[in-house]
Amino acid sequence: MNPALRAFEHTPVPITALPTANSLGLDEVQRLEAVCLLRPGLCEFGRSTVRFAQYCGVLCIGERILEILPKTDRTTADAAPAHDMLLRMLRVVHDLPSPPLGSGSHDVIRSPLIELFAGRFLAETMRLVKAGLLKSYVSRSENSATVRGRIDWPRHLRANAGRQDRAWCEFDELTHDVAVNRVLVLALLHLRDWLVAPTLIRLWHELMAAFDGIAPARRDEIERLCLDRQSRRYAAALKWARWIIEGLSPSLRAGAATAPALLFDMNQLFERYVAIKLARQAPPGWVVECQYDDRHLARVLVGEQSSQPAYRLKPDLLVRRADRIVMIADTKWKRLERDRYGKIRPSTDDMYQLNAYATAFQECGELALIYPCFDGLAADTLETTMRYELAGPSGSQSRRVHVAAVDLMDDVLRVRVGSSGDVLRRLAA
Repeated sequence: MNPALRAFEHTPVPITALPTANSLGLDEVQRLEAVCLLRPGLCEFGRSTVRFAQYCGVLCIGERILEILPKTDRTTADAAPAHDMLLRMLRVVHDLPSPPLGSGSHDVIRSPLIELFAGRFLAETMRLVKAGLLKSYVSRSENSATVRGRIDWPRHLRANAGRQDRAWCEFDELTHDVAVNRVLVLALLHLRDWLVAPTLIRLWHELMAAFDGIAPARRDEIERLCLDRQSRRYAAALKWARWIIEGLSPSLRAGAATAPALLFDMNQLFERYVAIKLARQAPPGWVVECQYDDRHLARVLVGEQSSQPAYRLKPDLLVRRADRIVMIADTKWKRLERDRYGKIRPSTDDMYQLNAYATAFQECGELALIYPCFDGLAADTLETTMRYELAGPSGSQSRRVHVAAVDLMDDVLRVRVGSSGDVLRRLAA
């Protein structure tokens, strides 16, 4: 396998006639264009560069892997914090177990993203092997030298007329060759050509030996797969397996298949991450809802009477305390920028969006814009520069917008920079 090409979101990558360590070749660009037809908005093509949008993860572009990482630092291209941040968010949003203590060495953290994903999958699969792979009874039918189960007389008479040394039997056999194990085998086979680290290659061979005699799954088996009480312990490994199968399928490498599942929309990932963290940290009696869509900005007028609602609003986060809405918030996977006076201010579009929510949710007095805390945001930034009061009718309830940047590298979601307000202060300790 050729070394992976590393790119960062919103950062241009050069296009050259032949691929290099830091550029895309023309053949790779053609494959990338085919994927963009299936996933619009993945990237923008210029005359001599490609700029990737908010999707991060890994993608096959022929003979090598393209890994797209979150841009966490303006000044350096260090992949370690980007890897760590992405894996932290994926563990929370997709309910994946944390890696065992001692597994996060610097060599692993700095390895290609595909190997980090592979390492998580191989570790989860090895955990299943050590605990014992699932067995199940499977119906078999074969022309056997010994009688097993019951004899299928019509088939026996057709196949073995005049023979006394064979019997066509039907029987149930306890075997490891069941659907959940076959899916793991298929994912292992997809990984074979993409592993470089000796530890992962050795682990791969150990697992293939443990799964000896188990056939790889068919595509329809993966789509039909459902977990029951006995197979629930396979959930984490199967999630990684599905991502690997979809992202590294040979048809995708040829540029003609479904969009890869190893790419994650950072806007959606950040929203779900913040929502789950806040819900876990919420006091008893508080509820955090995502994508609440029961309010509209206006109603259509028919004559002088208003009829059906129009312009549905969907704030990212809605917080209730008992039956009262106490906060509306939107998450923004973008940098908080400083204006020409050096003050950190949200964009005009972001503030317009919060003003629309304030109009529709007039009973709610607190709104928030939540951003990731990247480099360039000083921890001593004054709260007064990141708290705003929305204009409203005279005598109406005061409604404030709090602008906050949260730390993604901490186990507890905290507001590192900005104004948290009464509600967000209770949720983001």
